[in-house]
Amino acid sequence: MNLKFFCTFAMATISHFLSYLCSLLLVVSIGGEVEKGRAYRALYASEIEDLKNTNLSTEAFDQNLGEFKHVRSVSICLAQCLDVPNCLSFQWNKITMLCRLFSISVAEALPHGIQNGNRYFSVLKDGCRKYGYIFNHDTNLCWKPFSAKRNYSSALQACQNDRGRLLRISSFQIMDYLRTELAEHSMSLFWIQGSTNGTHVINDDGTVSEFMSQAAEEAGEMDPYGRFIIAKQQGFFWMNVNPESQNGFLCQVASKFPS
Repeated sequence: MNLKFFCTFAMATISHFLSYLCSLLLVVSIGGEVEKGRAYRALYASEIEDLKNTNLSTEAFDQNLGEFKHVRSVSICLAQCLDVPNCLSFQWNKITMLCRLFSISVAEALPHGIQNGNRYFSVLKDGCRKYGYIFNHDTNLCWKPFSAKRNYSSALQACQNDRGRLLRISSFQIMDYLRTELAEHSMSLFWIQGSTNGTHVINDDGTVSEFMSQAAEEAGEMDPYGRFIIAKQQGFFWMNVNPESQNGFLCQVASKFPS
């Protein structure tokens, strides 16, 4: 065999093999990125299946925060939304690769015509990205005090509107931290999470608050028809009061920061 021909053939073979190997590694890499992206989306976003392949009304599009072109995946569009404090939902089109952010939740929006490729997501944000929420690393607590006076159910709804709940006091560390932070606050009474069955303090998810139960029982704060506040005049200790009374409130949202 001609030496020149042999060398040319060998180089072409090696080049083809390296090209194949690189393409194989690229597929593995992209596959890993896709799987990571799916986990990322599951943590922060929920798809609104009823709106798939539709357009939204003009009113919804009036709440548009911005558009990004050539966005290759849902995860990248989600990342754009997470970087904008008031982004609550987004649209991504897998055909046009257009990403559109909204300042409202489009979960209740009505479809307005057909648009193939459109997908819509509600964002489950890391709560401490929300404007006005405070993160305390020592307690891994994301929270915010509200001065508006509301009854218990209205305060609870306000927290839920922020995808949160009334603040849960589950340790002396949290209690001491709140005493320090709220000492100079203009409000003196705040709703927190908790009710009672007469023998134990019950969290809003139905679990028993062992931390609050013993102290509340010793203080005689076990009225089964009441709800709990913390009161500045009592050293921010919790009290059981009428749920229709008007007080400030403390909201807590999920933290995804490491503890």
